Amino acid sequence: MVLFLFAIMLADFRPSLEEARFKAIPGVASILLFIFLSIALIQTWPNQIIPKQNPKEASSLAHSMFSTYLIPFELISILLLAALVGAIVLARRE
Repeated sequence: MVLFLFAIMLADFRPSLEEARFKAIPGVASILLFIFLSIALIQTWPNQIIPKQNPKEASSLAHSMFSTYLIPFELISILLLAALVGAIVLARRE
């Protein structure tokens, strides 16, 4: 995720005057693709029911995340936050 963030923020996506005329084409294409995929998904799984999650499984996951693995969880969150701030600082235009 951080790699994609760096790639998007550091790339120079300033459209030229010739490219600015064709801004509507990708928008319309993406809306049509979304509608097509939504219809296909609805027709494929018309009667699917989301299974209910066992509350004991969810509570055991939360308990292990916030007790056994609390320090690695917090370290990873700090690392991701630092990467996000670094990407914003590097991509800032001066």
